[in-house]
Amino acid sequence: MASAPTVPLGQRRPMAVYANAFDVTQIPVKAYEQYDVGAVRWRHRIVERLQNHEAPRVFRLCLFDGKSILYSAAPLDLPDGTSGNYTLVVPGKGRVTVKVARVAGETVTFDDLKKFLTGKISDQTPKVSVALNLLQFIIRQAPNLKYPNNGRAYFTSGGSKDLRGGLQLFRGFFQSVRPAIGRVLVNVDISAAAMYKPGPFVDVALEVLNIRGNARALSFKKHSKEWNILSQFFRNLLVEIKLPKKTVTKKIVGLVEAAGRFPFTQESEDGSSLPTTVEEYYHKTYNIRLAFPDIIGIELSRGSGKNTVIPAELCTVAAGQRYNRKLPQNMTSMMVDFSKFRPEKRLEMIVGQKGDRVRPPTLEYATSPYIQDAGMEISEKPITIQGQLLKAPTIFYGKKQSAASVKAKPSYKRGNGVGSVDRDIKEACALALVSAGAPRGYNKPPEIVLVILPQSAADIRQDVKRAGDVTLGVSTQCVREDNIAKFSGRQLDQYCNNIAIKINARLTGVNSIPSSPAYDWLTKEDFMFFGADVGHPGAGVQNKPSVASVVFSYDRHGVKYSATSRVQQPRQERIGELGPMVYDAITRYGKVNGKAPRRLMFFRDGLSEGEYAGVGELEFQDIKEAVRRVWAEVKLNDPPPLITYLIVGKRHHVRFFPTNPQDGDRKSGNVQAGFVASEGIANPIAKDFYLLSHGGILGTSRPAHYIVLKDEIFNFDIRPIQEVAYTLCHAYVSATRSVSIPAPVYYADKVCARAEYHFDASLRYIDSDGATVASSSTCEKQSFNLSQWRSGYAQTHSSMLARMFFA
Repeated sequence: MASAPTVPLGQRRPMAVYANAFDVTQIPVKAYEQYDVGAVRWRHRIVERLQNHEAPRVFRLCLFDGKSILYSAAPLDLPDGTSGNYTLVVPGKGRVTVKVARVAGETVTFDDLKKFLTGKISDQTPKVSVALNLLQFIIRQAPNLKYPNNGRAYFTSGGSKDLRGGLQLFRGFFQSVRPAIGRVLVNVDISAAAMYKPGPFVDVALEVLNIRGNARALSFKKHSKEWNILSQFFRNLLVEIKLPKKTVTKKIVGLVEAAGRFPFTQESEDGSSLPTTVEEYYHKTYNIRLAFPDIIGIELSRGSGKNTVIPAELCTVAAGQRYNRKLPQNMTSMMVDFSKFRPEKRLEMIVGQKGDRVRPPTLEYATSPYIQDAGMEISEKPITIQGQLLKAPTIFYGKKQSAASVKAKPSYKRGNGVGSVDRDIKEACALALVSAGAPRGYNKPPEIVLVILPQSAADIRQDVKRAGDVTLGVSTQCVREDNIAKFSGRQLDQYCNNIAIKINARLTGVNSIPSSPAYDWLTKEDFMFFGADVGHPGAGVQNKPSVASVVFSYDRHGVKYSATSRVQQPRQERIGELGPMVYDAITRYGKVNGKAPRRLMFFRDGLSEGEYAGVGELEFQDIKEAVRRVWAEVKLNDPPPLITYLIVGKRHHVRFFPTNPQDGDRKSGNVQAGFVASEGIANPIAKDFYLLSHGGILGTSRPAHYIVLKDEIFNFDIRPIQEVAYTLCHAYVSATRSVSIPAPVYYADKVCARAEYHFDASLRYIDSDGATVASSSTCEKQSFNLSQWRSGYAQTHSSMLARMFFA
């Protein structure tokens, strides 16, 4: 292996912080047997019944993986030795027979995990992964059986907030077992989730529609606006149906108008068929008189293509159901506020009260029967991490780096709104040419179109961006009239300055240039920074594509970027056309600069730990192949560029807290920006580090997690990589402060988010609320046609490639 190059480094000083992680001081020594729970529905409920009601002596301390496997630290006493059939009644589902059988094969032990932690095994083998997953089940089993959960986090009623609109927020705890060098840690964090509000179906429905009145207001016709809203909200939700002497729990598959009047044929005792209605049926069968026969009801699936209609007034939304869709825009800010805590408060909630360090009752690992049975022990004190505080980079400003000022007298055009935006912008461009005294026949668009929007004008903004970025090829800058009106004095100056730096970037200007010793060393050679990401459709949507984006720098300072994007299969994390996208990027760099890059630093957003080896390795080879293709076609004799490929993770729960309040930010209490850590929390199989690059204002700051998968530039010396990454966090063109991730990663995220502007409107990529969701259950069942989506996805206008329209 080649020695690491000598790279100059900036100043850094040692600093210790707390992390929201706890040492596993005793790894289980027992071997666990595996058992399969037969292929039946409602396994969660079946396992719960077996453990707590039907056969607790046999199954009480079993661990369930949430799918089909039970783990037991001792052989189960099953009727047939290694298997057994159990018939039980699942509330709301009826009588079920399930077979539990021993899985042939080796038992699960923790021997390989211990070798992995100490470096005796260099790869995370299947045995290591199974052992880590088993540790997850051990710590999560007790609270997950007691509280609503999503597997990784559980939610209690100890902290809740009414969102209205049929939803409420619950606070809970996230738990995850993470391997580190020489140790296993339990990462614990505060979490929040939106839940469906339990209660009478009628009351919830009225709240969803924001209707004040009685149930009669729910007499909607099929496919009306209100009908569609309620259909989407209640789809697949569990409701309890209260009847005399029994309550059943069922899943909603649809709505029915005027449910009480719904006609059907009922078989009599003599086998004849009699026509009746839902209202008559409930009166004759249960002596229930419907108060509101003309309002909507719910439809339940019975199988065999037959459905059942239930009056809404007899239904109650069951408690403990998580809302897995994207929150409506008006609720997102409430969710953010609900989740924010100052660092000292967050640590106190996780660890316990100051002084006595009493753990929250729900986190008492010492009393969990599953942890006790495993012989597992977990420290009650958070770990202390030794890291360093990096010196902030130098930022250079200068008039020579700015774009030209707009000298021509501006022209004005009042638009008509949605449906005419494209025409309005064309007319505005024509007026600008007349105002500037352009000769007849000259049709080059103006440098920029400033669009003043009314309040809540998401649809108009979408049309503006599509017209500017895709159709016409003119830079656009949107501002809202309510923002202009509400600011004055210093606030107005700040708002205008923020708009100005965006405009300058879109006019190919440079706002600032960052500098640090490692960054300057890297950029002395011809180089390119890349950022890449994949944006996926909303949760549960399978018939809409994912969008992959790549952004790349093309100037000698690494502050000007261009972007490209592609459509690919839904939820495909690997960038399918990464090779051609990198090829286009290097080719464009060569046309702009007249030479080839010598160094490529590639920042990849969004990969999970399980995708490092697979997706990461394949994408690195795609980049290599793109380089080989360029070099072969241009017939370059220069050596190919050195490549560093690293992942930037944001979706994690690691947080840092000052051990000394004086080391924290004076306003927010957060650890100071520039703190970087790898020792004590580092991954055993990859070079990685956590970097807190921004100064938090509200709540607890989240560091970014960097995983260096390939490194030909620095030969895995992570110190200069840390410094370059921190410097790039000061290069984001639309901010005057450092941001949480490097600028190219930020840009790639934004390019994916702007995919809605590129799709043909007929494809309905975005619904009316701006959320990527399927429009109906029928739509969700349709097969995915990638060619249709590709043909309806327009690339960015060629005149916009040098302009940072995404900033």
